Amino acid sequence: MAQTSGKDIRNQLQLRGHNAPALSFNDMMKLELKKAFPAIKSVVPNHMTPERMARIALTTISRTPALAECTPASIIGAVMNCAILGLEPNLIGHAYLVPFYNSKTKTREAQFVIGYKGYIDLVRRTGDVSSIYAHEVCQKDEFDYCYGLKKDLRHKPAEGERGHVTHYYACYHLKDGAYDFVVMTRAEVEAHRDKYSKAKQFGPWVDNFDEMAKKTCIRKLIKFMPISIEVAEQLAKDEAVLTPRKDNGIESSDIFDVEFSDVSEPIEEVAGPQEEDQDQPKDTLL
Repeated sequence: MAQTSGKDIRNQLQLRGHNAPALSFNDMMKLELKKAFPAIKSVVPNHMTPERMARIALTTISRTPALAECTPASIIGAVMNCAILGLEPNLIGHAYLVPFYNSKTKTREAQFVIGYKGYIDLVRRTGDVSSIYAHEVCQKDEFDYCYGLKKDLRHKPAEGERGHVTHYYACYHLKDGAYDFVVMTRAEVEAHRDKYSKAKQFGPWVDNFDEMAKKTCIRKLIKFMPISIEVAEQLAKDEAVLTPRKDNGIESSDIFDVEFSDVSEPIEEVAGPQEEDQDQPKDTLL
């Protein structure tokens, strides 16, 4: 069954009341978010208010014009997943709403993508990890690492001009003293991107390559971390298209139809992380 895009819905609304002024995409999504607000309120974690999540989501949508061609259901699904995970979209690198063309459904959809800071935040919430971090290594830095029975990593960034980036790494330390790390060369990161990413020439990989490279290291590192099944399930939603179900099963944590679109192409415009508008009132409803 074909899905309806934001443009189609606007056209339908205008046909119903042709004397009424044209409804902008932002106004339409504002109405959609108001309808979804009870659901957002029911799932948002304690460290974030539903008003803040709705406001940030609307700001993100307004700053990403290409989302206007996506199905509203996929946009709301991505926002809902941000709410469930407590990750702010497109502001501080927690998560992104990336527009894609789904060649299977012949529609444009919003894909939910977790940023590297989002990965760090989710892992820290487990309570077992005392610290987790990732860094880039530049040509003039002092850098050395060793795998084997006695793993060791030493990185001293150079002062001033550090040169081009050569490596990326991610480390974690558990509260019991255990630790581990993963190191990747820039070439290895690029090879991973080219093999697995549908947006290697567009989106966060272009606008924020270093952030996505750190995320790649963290994803590899997480495979060896003692994390809960719940966190693993949350991270599994990364780079998925999520659509809220029509049965309104809000009480359940499984309120999405999830599809991992394996044949998708990026649209030619997406907003990267933006600084939050300081002039906007905090935590106010849409």
